Amino acid sequence: METTSRRMRSNGRRATLILFVAVGLALHVAAQSPPELIIRNGLVVTADARAEADVRIRNGTIAEIGRNQAPAVGAREIDARGMLVLPGGVDPHSHLTAERPADLPPGSVVEDYTSGSAAALAGGVTTITNFVSKQANENVTAFLDRNTALVEKFGIADFMIHVNVGDDPSWLTPQVLATMVNRGFTSTKTFMRETYFDTHAVGFVKLFRTSGAAGILSMIHCEDASIIADISELMVAEGAAGCAIYQQAGRSSRKYWRSSGRSQ
Repeated sequence: METTSRRMRSNGRRATLILFVAVGLALHVAAQSPPELIIRNGLVVTADARAEADVRIRNGTIAEIGRNQAPAVGAREIDARGMLVLPGGVDPHSHLTAERPADLPPGSVVEDYTSGSAAALAGGVTTITNFVSKQANENVTAFLDRNTALVEKFGIADFMIHVNVGDDPSWLTPQVLATMVNRGFTSTKTFMRETYFDTHAVGFVKLFRTSGAAGILSMIHCEDASIIADISELMVAEGAAGCAIYQQAGRSSRKYWRSSGRSQ
């Protein structure tokens, strides 16, 4: 039973005593602990049953679940009596800043890889995500290296990295997709809300097909640029735009959607 995300593993983990999620605990003490960890006497909950048991973890992987397990020499043991021992949760959609900007004004709040990891782990989530974009003139190897290094340096939780396709999908060739899969990057994000999607629609459709064949999940932000532009004009004309009514924006959008005769 693997405890790691197949996409990416963060190496710089700190000990995190969240016995609510034994898998997450195993992962995040692994970097600074002996190769074996035994979590004892917890109520182990699996898809099949629940029972008081010990969980043996070797090198970040659950090796055995049973009672009265003898520890190896140098093994770390944690008593989870009275606690639930569950697999770590997965948050498939979160937005984080890879690293805290050096020029961040005092008092500003930025959810970076470290603070985002800590917040997730506090709630029993051991795998989180981020959406990243390739920089201009950055080759694929450099792009993958940069994002892997940021996770390893700042992340505590496990990470899945979603690759933003950008305004032109042509850079994601079958060879690039294969490289991404080999490096653990197995999902992309496409936005339909901009006019560039219509410009490159055929290219995006081909990308979705080749991505599936390569084992990559294509996530699509399904909005239409022309519909957004039309409704935006209606809202501005009626004075239903601007920060003053931001909290009512959702209700206003639904109103103009209905008044324009479009079905939801």
